[in-house]
Amino acid sequence: MTQRPILTALPFLLALAACGAPEPSGEPADAGADTDAGAIDHIDRPAASPDNAPAEPVRDRDPARTGSIPLTASYVRGSWVAKGVEADCDRPDFQVRANRGGDHVIETSVNGIPATGRVALGEDPALRWDEGIPPLPIAARGPDGLAVMPSSGEREVTLAGQPITGDGVVFVKCG
Repeated sequence: MTQRPILTALPFLLALAACGAPEPSGEPADAGADTDAGAIDHIDRPAASPDNAPAEPVRDRDPARTGSIPLTASYVRGSWVAKGVEADCDRPDFQVRANRGGDHVIETSVNGIPATGRVALGEDPALRWDEGIPPLPIAARGPDGLAVMPSSGEREVTLAGQPITGDGVVFVKCG
């Protein structure tokens, strides 16, 4: 008696088992199905505001996602560029520097106009502006990333030419 057929079928059977193939039940595949198995009965969507606007993005304060790196003065101080292939540290999108009073200021353009704002650290970190521009929440993203997120319920803002919408924009620290 030769065992060749079992040995040649074994890799196929193992592959089926690894893919989660259904076990044979003895019934036809469509037995007892009253509805189309591919039809979507309903989709869970995030709650929206009363005027059907999409829900605001979640403010992510999960230490695992931020890399457990707190936003400190030394973390935010320096030159920053938007993450991507166009990033050029010779022409940073914004700079954060300490002023004489110990605050940290950001120098950039907001909505195409040169602007200077304050970098608020602590419990509610954000980029804050004096010119009627909504504050933009910030969060650490790894050892050299800074996520700038849109202000909830406010109009769209561009920071250094980058539209701050949806989940925001990640900037990386130069050098």
